[in-house]
Amino acid sequence: MRKRLKAYSFAGGGREVRLCVGGLSSSLGILLINALVAADEMIVPVQSQKFAMDGLRSLMNLYQQIRSMVNPTLRMRGILPTMVNDRTTISREVMWQMGQQYEDVLFHTVIHNSVEAAKAAAAGNMIAVRTKLGAEYAALAEEIIQYDDLQGIRGADDETNQN
Repeated sequence: MRKRLKAYSFAGGGREVRLCVGGLSSSLGILLINALVAADEMIVPVQSQKFAMDGLRSLMNLYQQIRSMVNPTLRMRGILPTMVNDRTTISREVMWQMGQQYEDVLFHTVIHNSVEAAKAAAAGNMIAVRTKLGAEYAALAEEIIQYDDLQGIRGADDETNQN
C-alpha cells in the first residue's frame, strides 16, 4: 500500500500524499493491518456504544503490535467520538469511559448522531458543509490544524504558499 501511495504521488506531479482517509470495517482483518502498516498516522472513529469500546481496546492492542513489530513510526492522531447522542445514558457513559481511558488522544470535537448522515450515505451524497454535521466535521479539521500549528507540523503546500 505504501508503494502504491508513493507511485500515486509521483504520478500526481511529485506531490506527496499527506493524508489518505479510508473507511475500514470494524473487524481487525488483513485490510486494516495492511492499512496500519502503510500509514503514518491514524484517526479512530468510535461510536458511542458499549461494544465499540470493546473494539477500541482490541484496536489499540493491534496498534501497539504494529508499532512494535512493523511500523514504529505509526502515530495515533486521535480518537474521534461519533454517533454521540447526549440524551442516552449509554452514550454519556461511553464518552466518560473514553475520556478516562484515552484522554491524551481523545479529540475535543465530537460527531453527533445524525439522520442527515444516514440519508447522505444512502443516496451516495456528500454531507453539506452548511449543516450541523458539516460544522462538526469542520470543527474537527480546525482542531487538527490547530494541533499541527502548535506542534510545528506544516504541509508542503504551506511552504509554497508563504513564498
